This record gives sequence, C-alpha cells and structure tokens, in this order.
Amino acid sequence: MLGEEQRPARLTGWKDIASYLEVDERTAQRWERERGLPVHRTAGERGRVTADPGELDQWRQSDLAKPPLWASLRFLRGYAAAITALFVAALSLLIWQYWEIYAKGPPVTYRLEPGLLRTFDSQGRQVWQHTFEISPSGGLYHDSIAYQAGSFADLNRDGRKEFLFQYEYHQNQRARSELLCFSDRGDVLWKFVPGRVVQDGEQFFSAEYVVDRFLVVSSGPPHDNRLVVISSHHNMSYLSQVAALDARGATRGEYWHAGQLTTMAAADLDGDGRDEVLLGGVNQRHSQATLLVLNPTRFSADLSPAAKGAYRLQDQKPAAEIATLLFPRTAVNRKFEPHNWVIAAWVEKEAIQLTIREKKTAPSGYLASLLSKLDFRPANLDSIWGLPGRRAGSAMAFRRP
Repeated sequence: MLGEEQRPARLTGWKDIASYLEVDERTAQRWERERGLPVHRTAGERGRVTADPGELDQWRQSDLAKPPLWASLRFLRGYAAAITALFVAALSLLIWQYWEIYAKGPPVTYRLEPGLLRTFDSQGRQVWQHTFEISPSGGLYHDSIAYQAGSFADLNRDGRKEFLFQYEYHQNQRARSELLCFSDRGDVLWKFVPGRVVQDGEQFFSAEYVVDRFLVVSSGPPHDNRLVVISSHHNMSYLSQVAALDARGATRGEYWHAGQLTTMAAADLDGDGRDEVLLGGVNQRHSQATLLVLNPTRFSADLSPAAKGAYRLQDQKPAAEIATLLFPRTAVNRKFEPHNWVIAAWVEKEAIQLTIREKKTAPSGYLASLLSKLDFRPANLDSIWGLPGRRAGSAMAFRRP
C-alpha cells in the first residue's frame, strides 16, 4: 500500500484500480460484486469506473484482514448445530424404519376393506397392507364367514408365517378366483389360478373355476413338508378340481371329481404322521352326498371307473382315493331335491363328524339336515361297514359307532 504522499488523487478505470490493489481486473470486479469493493461510476449508460485510493485502503484493511468464513467461531457453531440436527433426523428415521419393519410382531389377524387387505400383529398394529386392482367381492367375505378367506401358516418351515388369501372378484360379469400367498412382510410370493381346460367323453371344460376351500396339511415323514390343498368348482358345470401345491406354489398333484366339494378337513386318520384330506360335497354321477378321503401326496385325476362317456376325463391316471363314501338319500330328499350333500365335515377325537343336508325350502330357508358320526381306526378291512362306496389299497377302515 502506498503512502499518502504517493497515492494518486483518483483512480480511473478497472485497469488502474486493479493495478493499485495488485490484482488482475477480474479479481477487482469480483471483489466489487461479492465483497463490496468501494468503486464509483459516473452518470450514463457507459459511465466510467473510478475509485478513491483512501477508500480502497480502508476497505482492504477492514475486509481482507477478516478471517475466512469457515474460521469464524459463529460459523463453526452454526455448522455443528446443523450437522447435529441432520444426524438426529437421520437417526430418528432409522429408528422409525426399524420400528416399522422389525419391532412389530408377525401378522396374526387380517381385515378386508374395499380394495384393501390389512394385516395386524398381536398388539393390533398394522404390519402390512395390499391394494387390489379389482376389489374383492362375493359372499365369501361376509363377516360371519370371513375367516374362511385367509389363513396364516409357516409353509417353508423357516419360523415365519406366510399368509394365504382366497381372492374372489368379478371381471366382465364373470366370477374369478385365485389363491394368493403373501410373505410375512406383504410381498406376493405366488398365486394359484384354479382349473385348466380338460375333456371328458362328451364335452370340453373351459378353465373357469372358483375356489371353494383350501387348507394346509403335513406331508408326513421323512421331510414333513407343508402342502396347500385347494378345492375348486367349474363355473358352469359339475366338475371340481382338487390341487396339492408345495410351499412355492407349484402343483404337485390333482384330483378331479364329478360334483362340487364344499367342505374340507384334514387329520392323521391312520396314525402314520401324515395328514389325510377329507372332502365333502355331492357326487353328481350318483346324485348322492359323498365323503372322499385322499392322500395329498398321491393325488390322481380320474372321475369314476367308467371307461367312456360323461364323468370320465380323457388322458388322466386312474383314481386312487383312500376311501369314497356315498350317503343314502332320505324319502324327503328324493321328493324335493335332486340330491343330498355334505355341507360340513370335521374331525373330533377319533370320530369324523358330518352334516348332510337333505332339504332346503325357499324362501324361509328351512334346513333339514342329518348329523352322522364315523369312528375310524387303523385296520386291514376290505370294505366300509354299512355304507355304500369303494376304497383302494389302504390300511384304513371306517365303522359305525
């Protein structure tokens, strides 16, 4: 900096100003924009830039002597406060995500709302939700029977329960049905669409089926895998399909039946550590209520022993039921109904309990039903005592109590 006696009286133009400050012209211009370098402009659009050397010396002493912003204690305190706030916010977000994902318990209940499926843990906290493109519809979701639509089960034996949901909806005025399998976090692992195109001796059947029931059974030793058994009926005919799926949703076996099977249960009837599947409904070929006992690991696909014609699927293996029971019709049933049918089947201790509907009169809805009880025990018998039917290669027998 020059002494006062050596200062020029006035600096004119950026060249003189930059030379006085011992910087280039761009730096001097940037200092004016960013740091308030005291310069003056004469009037006019293209007025000249001038500066007072004394003002420049004072500005240089006050401004250039200042420490940089990052060296300011005030700046450092503000910076530290901002970093701390960001850290607290990030930590809070991580804690919230952990709470949402891990701290909640596994889902144990569910609730169906229009277009939405929600699951909740034992404390009533929502675990996950799933939105449907087409809202579920149909009588299946009535409050009194809603439990039939969903089931929690550890299919993979990994300690986490998957959720199976019977999804019914209407599309193009047709009822549609699927079985969806969700992970414990709500991801769709697989879906099963029932039915396929098949043919008997008289007609083709389109792949339009509706799921009636499903349940999870044990395949027994040595691997004790879980199987999902699904019963479905054709939308417009007598045909029903029973499918056995593994934990990944792959079809392991099929059984086809002439008539709708509306109820299903499972129990280890012969004590071998493997669940048998009981299916109740109607046998359309005989126009009678029926109870089927199947081994879910050995399904087959034949409808009846008939060689040709209706009720006989083409290109299918012979049937291999453990037992087939046909229940005689009452005089009331023969007079008023085309057939009787099993509407409920369950296992209690060493007995199979059945409810057989004989008559339903509209509009009052009066029901006439019979309650049957079958005791079972492992035995080597070749017939089913007192009941018409047939069996194939099993060490299981039934007897009246």
